[in-house]
Amino acid sequence: MHREKTVRFASFGVILSAITAGLGSGCSGGPPPDLAPPTPKEPPREQRTVLPLPPPADVPGTGWVNGDVTVLGRSSRPVDLARIVVLLEPVDGRGAARWKPVHSEAEPAVIESRSSAFQPSFDAVRAGQPLMFSNHGPLRHRLFSTELGSRVRVELAPRRRSEPIRLPAGAIRFFCSLHPDENFVVFSSPTDHFALPDHTGAYRFSTVPEGRYLLSIWSELVEGPVRQIVVTSSGVSRERIWINLDLIDR
Repeated sequence: MHREKTVRFASFGVILSAITAGLGSGCSGGPPPDLAPPTPKEPPREQRTVLPLPPPADVPGTGWVNGDVTVLGRSSRPVDLARIVVLLEPVDGRGAARWKPVHSEAEPAVIESRSSAFQPSFDAVRAGQPLMFSNHGPLRHRLFSTELGSRVRVELAPRRRSEPIRLPAGAIRFFCSLHPDENFVVFSSPTDHFALPDHTGAYRFSTVPEGRYLLSIWSELVEGPVRQIVVTSSGVSRERIWINLDLIDR
């Protein structure tokens, strides 16, 4: 029987107290002071660091944002940078996020199974975007999610595709009642602008409408706002996000 693990973002209050002070700092491209790399006797291990990506092609009335996620600290706690989502949330003059519904004809996202596992094991979609499960293998699956409750159960016959479902915003964990070790996570983004960093930690947003945005991050260790940035037609480079494992309570 699979035992569900509840993920707690214990560092949220610690890190947010530092990054809140950095809100409104604009496109500084560096971490707030309290999130800067520590200086112990032995230098901390830097797990990921990258150079900025080249800017995408110009589109009138839009800009772009390039950056990277860097993990610092001597903690032995593992970090899966493949399960990180970077978000740009548009804000109005009062600093409140402005949401808009996903288009009713949006193309469905597809998660596939060819045996007893679904790939990718982590993905991100727009909240409200259709999501389908495709079974290419000989096994039957019965998918459920504790976040969605009893209203969503997916019976997936061999070599069949499910009907589309739409997810609310947030991290949704799926399990299979027939295969206890089978699970995967889908992050449902409340904003159109979301990106998964690549294997080097780099992320990029292309054709972002000009304006003010809240740069945020979600991961299984820490989540929350990083800073506000202003996107113009000249773009934003080296917008770095720092995660210090030594500041995360264990």
